Amino acid sequence: IQKGGKHMQHIYTEKIITAILTTLNYKPEEVALASAIVGSDPIGSYLQGGGLIDAVVKIKGMAEKAKLPIDRFFQILLTYYTADTAAYTADAQGKESLDYLFKFDHANRSISFDEMTNKKVQNLKAAIILTI
Repeated sequence: IQKGGKHMQHIYTEKIITAILTTLNYKPEEVALASAIVGSDPIGSYLQGGGLIDAVVKIKGMAEKAKLPIDRFFQILLTYYTADTAAYTADAQGKESLDYLFKFDHANRSISFDEMTNKKVQNLKAAIILTI
């Protein structure tokens, strides 16, 4: 941010996490998975109006980097995306920023995507399955 490149956050995070996990003696495949996950945000880009095909291509490349089948990698990436994004909500004691993406069920202590977001995520999942 200080250098005027907030969009570069994934590149910096990827370098940092790779160095830290390697130093902590994580297995190479664990480092590769973590590095692939934090290296880009194709789900967020897609949900904010980016192209479906662009997201699929990016996720496919990330899965290859992580050495995982694309469908398995997508499930891991979606879980990470959901947890990371949910932190930017008033419900998580933060500023109301990405609340519109979710439905919160406080009685059952659960969170899910709102109807429109869920539809887009399902479209992305279907496009990924077609690449298998």
